[in-house]
Amino acid sequence: MEADGEKRYGVIDYGARSQRLLFGLYGKTGCGIRRAEAEVMVYLKKRTTIPIPTVLDIIDVPNGVFILMTRLPGRQLGGLPYSEMTEQQRATLAVDLKASFDQLRALRQPAHLEGRICNFSGGEFTDYRVHSSDAAAYATPAEFYDHMFQHIEIKQHERLRALAKDVHTAAYPLVLTHCDLHTKNVLVDENYRLTGIVDWECCAWLPAYWEYTRTQFGKERYHEWIEIVNKMLSPWPKELELEKEIWGYTSNI
Repeated sequence: MEADGEKRYGVIDYGARSQRLLFGLYGKTGCGIRRAEAEVMVYLKKRTTIPIPTVLDIIDVPNGVFILMTRLPGRQLGGLPYSEMTEQQRATLAVDLKASFDQLRALRQPAHLEGRICNFSGGEFTDYRVHSSDAAAYATPAEFYDHMFQHIEIKQHERLRALAKDVHTAAYPLVLTHCDLHTKNVLVDENYRLTGIVDWECCAWLPAYWEYTRTQFGKERYHEWIEIVNKMLSPWPKELELEKEIWGYTSNI
């Protein structure tokens, strides 16, 4: 089925290898694709009204898993001309996204995972903000922050550690976080109403501020998108200021 879909439709860019198949289906597989991605989508489908694909099957393959899922309507927000959106359309999209992420934030970390920074199921996850070649799970937030500093220039450690002390020692709730939210992972209809949020491979239990700062990481986070982010997520200005300082010394950038 995957080969047939590839000949007919070709490969699209959803971050990892995501393949449009026949009959309104998608298949996703490749290095770094884990069972936890499908498991969190199944969980969210049962517990929320967040518009996500329906997982139909999870198949173990030599390099990970193959996830078979339904196709969502709409187009990637990142492929549309932002200048054509009206102010009302921007505001409405922010409301749509906020409704989804409020539901995500309301989910509680299971007792057996409490305090861990890990993927939905408790295992390792990849966050391209930390480093693209690493996948790990962390017993505590302190362990997570220590790992982050492994990818920061040594000569900056003392200064940045001092700067980060208040944030990195605070007891933030650990919440379920998409962790790769950008305009290519947001689908909208012709009126810019939300039709889907895709690409849950980086989803993890992370400090409450992480989604907000993570959406602004990287050169592609243009200011129009940030306007929407500031309306859909609670702002964390102190944490964002710290993250921006750290980004400048992270070897993955």
